[in-house]
Amino acid sequence: MFSRFTAVAAVAASASVLAMKATSIKETTASTGPGPRALFRQFALHNDAAPVQPVLPVSDAEAAATAALEDKPEVTTPPPPPAPPANPYADAVTLPGGNLRAKYVLVGTGTASYSAAAAIMERDPTAVIIMIGEDVEVPYARPPITKELWFSQDPDVVDTLNYCDWAGNDVTLHYQPPTYYTSLKAKGDTPIVLLNGVRAVDLDLKQRFVLLADGRKVFFDQVLLATGGTPATLPAAKALPEHAKQHVTTLRTVADYRKLYTKLVGDAKATAAAAVAATTPAEGAEAESAASAPTPAAPVAQKHVVVIGGSFLGSEVACALAQQRTPNGEAPIKVTQVFPEEGNMGRVFPRYLTNWTTGKMRQLGIDIRSKSLLAEKAGLELDEKRGGILVNAELEARSGVFAAGDVTSFHDIALGRRRIEHYDHAVLTGRVAGENMTGARSPYSHQSMFWSDLGPKIGYEAIGILDPALTTVGIWAKGRPSDTPQAATSAGDNIRSAVADPSKLSASSVADDAAAVAAAEASQVATPPPPPPAEHETYGKGVVFYLNKRRQVVGMLLWNNFGQVGKARNIILEGREWHDLTELARLFKVNE
Repeated sequence: MFSRFTAVAAVAASASVLAMKATSIKETTASTGPGPRALFRQFALHNDAAPVQPVLPVSDAEAAATAALEDKPEVTTPPPPPAPPANPYADAVTLPGGNLRAKYVLVGTGTASYSAAAAIMERDPTAVIIMIGEDVEVPYARPPITKELWFSQDPDVVDTLNYCDWAGNDVTLHYQPPTYYTSLKAKGDTPIVLLNGVRAVDLDLKQRFVLLADGRKVFFDQVLLATGGTPATLPAAKALPEHAKQHVTTLRTVADYRKLYTKLVGDAKATAAAAVAATTPAEGAEAESAASAPTPAAPVAQKHVVVIGGSFLGSEVACALAQQRTPNGEAPIKVTQVFPEEGNMGRVFPRYLTNWTTGKMRQLGIDIRSKSLLAEKAGLELDEKRGGILVNAELEARSGVFAAGDVTSFHDIALGRRRIEHYDHAVLTGRVAGENMTGARSPYSHQSMFWSDLGPKIGYEAIGILDPALTTVGIWAKGRPSDTPQAATSAGDNIRSAVADPSKLSASSVADDAAAVAAAEASQVATPPPPPPAEHETYGKGVVFYLNKRRQVVGMLLWNNFGQVGKARNIILEGREWHDLTELARLFKVNE
């Protein structure tokens, strides 16, 4: 009996402790039944002083212990929160079947498209943007492709695309690294989903999608066409046999630059370096006599480049190619420039300046024509005279369909309908179009400018209509060391310093000097314009005015005269008649 009593008491005590533990964790309700579970709960909660546990039959004690164990809550580990999607931006635009959809779709991956994307992200930061481009590179600046890249002394420049600008600053051609953009496979730093190396082949305005070459459809609410231009090729070149076509190239993309650089510069420099190494005695070798010397390296066979055309881009790259040198100082490239005009830049400069420039260089300018195939297929209206997509003042071709950059034919409030193919125009039309896609409804009223550099020492900026058939008046002076593109880039307040970061360029980036222009207009006196300079003169620094029949200034060329575009823009927009251009020229500090 003793042993059994002891065992029963032990079981009862154990059940009581468990019940106490259980009630300290989980709130319970009073039992209405007379069973042992209710008795144990009452004891555990109310019998604070009773040191002796009640003795119950074994069956009741076991039942109470079991009940107490059943009342003990289960301790469970909460499930981990769901992992965030690996690529939320791409997931947000992907539809079943591989098609895509985004509020904003940008066709083109050039400067205009990049500028538009930046404007959209500022105004609609939660939106995901799809950018489509045939170029395999991430967005980059095109101007250095015919300028600074060719002057780099870095042998790896063709691979890295890192170069020094005229001021010696380290710059990279790409606006942002690849990680800035999101792909369908990897999340990037921004909600720009970049589809590069993909060609858009059609635009359906009824169902509102862009058709890709691989059959996928990219649906949109708003679309921007910023496809840029494509270099024109001669009809005769298309009929050449395949082996001859390998020697014909254009120069617009990074791929074009790499192809041309490798063929003309890289191979020649490598050959010359190998020749120098082969003719230099090994270190420590004994000379046969005190008078002996290394055998001179054999001359490197020159490669001949013929460039067809005489405008901006060809002129720039001609200077760059003509100044290439091998390690032993030889010129590895012979350059010939062919054009139908009377001289270099014959469709832009006055004849005397064309003749002077032609004497400085030999090379071709590439004829850029509008790449508006998508627009034509979609039934958008095209400008038959100038080429390009006809857009309204807000850069809209149709409801929800915008265009920017080289491909646009727009209305210039001062000069009428125009089509422009320059960097400044691409940046600012892209920005205005991007803002209007988000609902800004801003008119494009910027008077765009352009610039060109014939190396680091000669450069010009221009605005308006430059047509040698117009009356031109030039004011010239000798240049100073500070009157060069190199010095202007070093100053930092010049468009050249904004190439690496288009966000630095805005419609108000160069201050207009309206008060100075008004003062010059008030003080003008009718005086005959100065005669054009003699052919032998050196054109160090100057300004050339292009006037219509009413003597309104419709264009200006600023030769080695930088930071004055704001004043020039204001003069054109005011549309005043000018009789004393000498007085007006003082605004541009030609003689300082």
